[in-house]
Amino acid sequence: MSNCRFARRSSVAHCVLLALLVLLSTGVAQGQTGEGRKIADGTEPAWSPDGRWILISVLTGDQRDLFVVRPDGSERRQITDTPDSELLATWSADGRVSYIRPTADGIRLFVLDDPLSGAGRLRELDPHGYTPVFTSAPWTPDGAALTVVTGKSPELDIYRMPLDGSTATSLVTGRGYDGSPAWSGDGRLAFVSDRDGSRDIWVRHPDGALQQLTTGLSTDDGPAWSPDGRWIAFVSDRTGHREIHVVPSGGGSVKQITRNEAWSNHPTWSPDGATLAYAVVTRGRGNDQVMIVSVPEG
Repeated sequence: MSNCRFARRSSVAHCVLLALLVLLSTGVAQGQTGEGRKIADGTEPAWSPDGRWILISVLTGDQRDLFVVRPDGSERRQITDTPDSELLATWSADGRVSYIRPTADGIRLFVLDDPLSGAGRLRELDPHGYTPVFTSAPWTPDGAALTVVTGKSPELDIYRMPLDGSTATSLVTGRGYDGSPAWSGDGRLAFVSDRDGSRDIWVRHPDGALQQLTTGLSTDDGPAWSPDGRWIAFVSDRTGHREIHVVPSGGGSVKQITRNEAWSNHPTWSPDGATLAYAVVTRGRGNDQVMIVSVPEG
């Protein structure tokens, strides 16, 4: 690079090309650092099934309300407006939304049938004696039930809670923590468990068999399936602070995706599998920020 300081006009193009190659080799060129692009203030992003919207929770005074924002940040619409906070929303495959509302009486579960119309039916679900904890309640692949984490910390289990009010059935139980459930389209359930000593990513297969995907002393959390079921994104502090990583859903090496100064949380995939949205924690400076980052192929 020092030879380019005194380059003649005829070799300027050569110097520009050399500089670009250096940037690419050091990972500084855009898209190589793992630093996301901000699209909105907010947290807990959830990409809509059609890819047109990202659902987020936004601080609006003393509470958080649900909004949707375009993936490029160009448009934002408010979905809920109540004195309480609406948090940890998830989409069903047909466009319905579930979310939790923490209150003095406990965690309440809600389903909104048509969130974008402004006139969708809102239902509160009866937990039938179960006590949901502060975590998301994602939809089962068939859209007929929510997946609820219940129990008394640190003993937590995962249940399937039908929307029709019928009896809940256990999915993952055992000693210790089982939480953060997330479904693949083909019926595999990713979750977080400390049954092996630390909080790792596990998968429950349709036949009930359990498979451990991550190991080590780090804390892993927040699994999210890629649309094709090949990858699971998750949050881990294995680098010293919380970043987004991916692991093959059948087992394999973990790959780091984000490299941010702030903590990263809540990964969610675009329907084409090319991009992840996630939140970064601003540590007391108001709203967190929703970012998007490209996912390298392979």
